[in-house]
Amino acid sequence: MRWPGWRTPPSVAALGRIPPPEEVLGRVSALSQLPPASLRALVPFVDQVRLAAGTVILRRGEQLRHLYLVAAGSAATIGPSGEVAFFEQGGPVGLDELFTDAFSPYTIVAMTEVDLLTMRLPQFGAACETIPSFAYRLLRARCRQGNSGFADPLLEVAPRPSVPGPSV
Repeated sequence: MRWPGWRTPPSVAALGRIPPPEEVLGRVSALSQLPPASLRALVPFVDQVRLAAGTVILRRGEQLRHLYLVAAGSAATIGPSGEVAFFEQGGPVGLDELFTDAFSPYTIVAMTEVDLLTMRLPQFGAACETIPSFAYRLLRARCRQGNSGFADPLLEVAPRPSVPGPSV
């Protein structure tokens, strides 16, 4: 059964040669410091795809079931109020929603021709368990990325209640 609106992505062969996965993984800034053995160990967990500029990768309201790593090119998320966050080489897209099994609050679009490494949810979990340094690097990259202006329940901090102090 296919979800409404599901589309087969463009053929990789039709869009040109994509470098070997370990080469692409090594170019992803979040993973570039992993030892070569760890990069090779990640290969079975990833799929590669090259998408043309303007391709909608995921529509707002669809359930995010993949982690997307931008290997080359540029992708962007477009939020409900039109806010845009760009993801260049090395940027993990959809990490928060993957952790929380949430529906996407934004649309993901290829801004240029983009090479993506994708991991389905089960492969993502298995990769994190098998290669803990992979999980650490992604979490570190996500923390550096910041909130990008989107409401992010994992990063929101409730304001501290004011506590009356002694009067002076």
